[in-house]
Amino acid sequence: MTLDVEQANGSLPGSPRSTSAFKKALTASPPGRARLQIVARDLGYSVQVKERKKGEVTKHILKDVNAVLEPQRTIAVMGASGAGKTTFLNVVAGFAKAKGVSGSITVNGEDMDGAKMRRVSGFVHQEDVILSTMTVREALVFAAMLKLPGSVPRPQKVARALSVARLLSLGACLDSLVGDSLTKGISGGEKRRLSVGMEMVTEPAVLFLDEPSSGLDAFNAFKVVHILRSVAHHHGRTVVFTIHQPSSEVFHLFDDLLVLAAGQVVYLGPAEGMVEWFASLGYRCPTYTNPADYLFMEILNASRFRAEEGSDASLQGGGGGAGGSRSADGAAIVLPPDPAAAALAPAGPAAATAAGRGLEAGDPGARDVAAEAEAEAGTEAEAEDARIEGLIAAWKKSPQAMRLLRSFRQGGALEDSGIAREALTRHAPFWLQLLLLCSRAARNAVRNPLVLRGKLGQTVFLSLVVGLIFLNVSDDLTGVQDRLGSLFFLIVQGMFGSVMGVLTVFGAEKVVFQREYGNGMYGLPAYFLSRWLVEAPLHIILPVMSACIVYWMIGYQNEPDKFGWFALTMVLMDACGAGLGIFISCLFNDLSMALSVAPMFLLPLMVFSGFFVNSKSIPPYFTWIQYISPMRYGFVAVSVNEFTGLQINCTPQQECAPGYDGEAVIANLGFADQGGPPRNTGILFAILVGLLGLAYVALWGAVRRLGK
Repeated sequence: MTLDVEQANGSLPGSPRSTSAFKKALTASPPGRARLQIVARDLGYSVQVKERKKGEVTKHILKDVNAVLEPQRTIAVMGASGAGKTTFLNVVAGFAKAKGVSGSITVNGEDMDGAKMRRVSGFVHQEDVILSTMTVREALVFAAMLKLPGSVPRPQKVARALSVARLLSLGACLDSLVGDSLTKGISGGEKRRLSVGMEMVTEPAVLFLDEPSSGLDAFNAFKVVHILRSVAHHHGRTVVFTIHQPSSEVFHLFDDLLVLAAGQVVYLGPAEGMVEWFASLGYRCPTYTNPADYLFMEILNASRFRAEEGSDASLQGGGGGAGGSRSADGAAIVLPPDPAAAALAPAGPAAATAAGRGLEAGDPGARDVAAEAEAEAGTEAEAEDARIEGLIAAWKKSPQAMRLLRSFRQGGALEDSGIAREALTRHAPFWLQLLLLCSRAARNAVRNPLVLRGKLGQTVFLSLVVGLIFLNVSDDLTGVQDRLGSLFFLIVQGMFGSVMGVLTVFGAEKVVFQREYGNGMYGLPAYFLSRWLVEAPLHIILPVMSACIVYWMIGYQNEPDKFGWFALTMVLMDACGAGLGIFISCLFNDLSMALSVAPMFLLPLMVFSGFFVNSKSIPPYFTWIQYISPMRYGFVAVSVNEFTGLQINCTPQQECAPGYDGEAVIANLGFADQGGPPRNTGILFAILVGLLGLAYVALWGAVRRLGK
């Protein structure tokens, strides 16, 4: 179904919603929101890349981009792969690293940095990253509670979230889980609209979207872009998005179009004017052809497309030339010439080069002059580069580009108005962030029963296995070895299990955190503290449960205070493992890499724990490792706790020195001067605090690496 622009401005076919209903849905937004005009002047972005032969070189991804993004309009950014679309969006939205940016970005005449731009805008990324255990209602309310100022009452925030849900046609799935690849949830189109809604709850003056129609079918893609157009037209928003080869229906919803090639502008203006502009350069769009397909296949990728066809034909061994192909069994198939492809051929693609020599676009002599330049290119790739350079030069010499440069010098209608205070979003206070994050984390844990059951089952199973292996240890020399082996195993298992468990769980949740933190939903301290407040009960309950099972099954000394120190040590070992797990996870973005590297951190700590190598025998250059090993302090604590006061009754077959007892075992281990459980658990607590500090710094570094 094809809709014209006037029809698209209204409601979707078959939808009960109308323009008046749409306006009513947005009445919850604060009045007086400013309209913002974004101006990019000589905008560039470069990165340093290493090449094998040339060493480190500068690669220019964007170069001399001049553009005005007007309010109350949708601006589509288009271009071939690698043209710089997403980079342009990230730079303007303030998500690119500042050191690579050149030129200036102003909003209503006011210079903008990345942090300030993020305060006046919302950004919807290409991938939908939403916690799978949340419902649609919870996700929208969560975003509204965190992104709206603390001065806004809770009922008004909830009302805003629900109005956005109605606006985006999410009312039917409000109580459905978002879901993921393993859990059934909402559809891809609904998830995409939910991502948009989580940014729209604050009514940002500017809305950036990276490929909003990516992965959607034709109807859902049209529906999303239609909604974006309505937001821009009826509420004065500046809506900027990248898009790749939209359908004809979607293309006719665009107000303005920015076309990039090789990181530079080849067209900026009304979407309906694109066909006329490129026709003046010799690229005529055939009737009944999607302008977007014509743009990508015959203007931006024409030579490349023809080169690939030629390569395919050569591989076919002469099986029909341009119309040749081969079947699966290798037989040649001759295809008839495609009249549609012939109709799409440009009348004169080299004409664009003429504009670079000062000729007006469409001048009859321009094509001849440009053809000479293109003829000088020795190879197909050089000809392609020359043609793209010609398109860039043609735009720079165009009357539209000249008017744009003059407007920079003169100032536009909104150029000097500045940014109104109400356009700057202010977020929730720390205490509210902490409360909401704790609530969500607890709900996420409850809705992941398999994870909880897995942790509980693992704890009980391993505890029973260890208890059965070392069941009722004796008090002779054999029992000494069994006690030491069981104590060491429990210490190592407590830390190893905690590290691996945190790596798998936190590694998956970290992506959600990075996305939400990058979009300014909450701060790092609130998130980090909420994780520990919610996880703390498990790091206490499970180790204590394990201690209750193994302590009495193995037959350690039956004294309440000794059991208390044993259980406390197990809790601290589990907590230290969690801290180390978060630290490792933040060092590596890839989960498989983190899981592979974790043993490199754990094995040295285990080797120098005092069980394998006596502390007095450690080489001097490795001595320092024992002082940072939680396993050493944990093993010392439980060993001294168990063997202090233990009577060893040697059998007649065993040779024991007179007076051999538990204190002698402690001395043989080299633990006599290491203090008792209070000292070592105190050191473990200090190590835990240090690991949490390192984990916090690593998490901060992880988001910094992403350009935050």
